[in-house]
Amino acid sequence: MCPFQSSFTFSFSHSLLLSCHIYYVLLLLALTDLLVGLVAMPLNVDYHMSGSLWTHHDHVCVFWLLTDTVICTASIWTMVAIAVDRLMVI
Repeated sequence: MCPFQSSFTFSFSHSLLLSCHIYYVLLLLALTDLLVGLVAMPLNVDYHMSGSLWTHHDHVCVFWLLTDTVICTASIWTMVAIAVDRLMVI
């Protein structure tokens, strides 16, 4: 287990303020957006800066397409979950 993951788990499970489910969803949104910025966006920028010509190996292309699709979809659905949760509060 990663030390950062264990500290997140400890702080979320032992704090009454952070025990609400919406904070888990916000943490998930932060993690997915961080992954988008670290994995998907650098390859996307490289692809567009090279004139939409793929300069890396084919395996990197498959990895980029897969991670870009999955991580961006997870981020979008997390925002939908936050919107629905806020709607239910009203």
